[in-house]
Amino acid sequence: MCELYGFNFDNPVPVRNLGLPEFFARGGGTGNHRHGWGFAAHTTPRSAVLYKDAHPAATSQLAKHLATENNQIWTAIGLAHIRYATNGGINTGNAHPFQRELWGVDWVMAHNGVVSGTDALIRVGDRFHPTGATDSEHMFCHLLNVLAANFSAMPDRFDQVTQHKMAELIARTTASASRSGNFNMLLSNGQTLYARRDTRLAMSKVVVPTGSTSETVSGYLVATQPTNTGSHWDLGLTGMLWTFRAGELIETLPS
Repeated sequence: MCELYGFNFDNPVPVRNLGLPEFFARGGGTGNHRHGWGFAAHTTPRSAVLYKDAHPAATSQLAKHLATENNQIWTAIGLAHIRYATNGGINTGNAHPFQRELWGVDWVMAHNGVVSGTDALIRVGDRFHPTGATDSEHMFCHLLNVLAANFSAMPDRFDQVTQHKMAELIARTTASASRSGNFNMLLSNGQTLYARRDTRLAMSKVVVPTGSTSETVSGYLVATQPTNTGSHWDLGLTGMLWTFRAGELIETLPS
């Protein structure tokens, strides 16, 4: 299986302070997830930068750069993935996260698990179609197609009613995927991080230094396997969706 690593803070933080070396080491070093890796960071509320590689994260120079002092990217929300291939070939196109634009906003998703029957979810007239061969990308496109069919625009971050309705729809749609497999997921849109726990996912409330002064930011880390960056990790329960925004856990929904 693959591993997930996500974060959401109240203010931007340097990517180099997020504990990525420990996570990337599991990609073919301390762990066997050697079939590629990816990292996405929302640098503005609407745009994300995406890095992917089909080589092991543990030996990737790009992954090393992202996790070291040389990296100047600051972000408050994003996610990372290390892959153990179970569906689709070993190439950059099948590496997670996957990224699409909806309502002028970059959405990114990474998945851990295996889901069957995802080919049938995509129809000819749908807006979003996969370009790779994974069940994960098929499910991502299906989820975006469902959102596009039910909402006309990205809800304002302060519109709690519409935000809740969107989270409920995401919870229901991803729950349907788990009925034909395992669907642990991280999904972000520059505003909200959605984290679905099926079999393995944990969260930790953390305070992270910005590195420039004595200032810190607070928020949450979410990971398949707890890391040393977090302290107390909440392992959660099977079939739940966590919603994080501005460094806070907004709600927990059955999924």
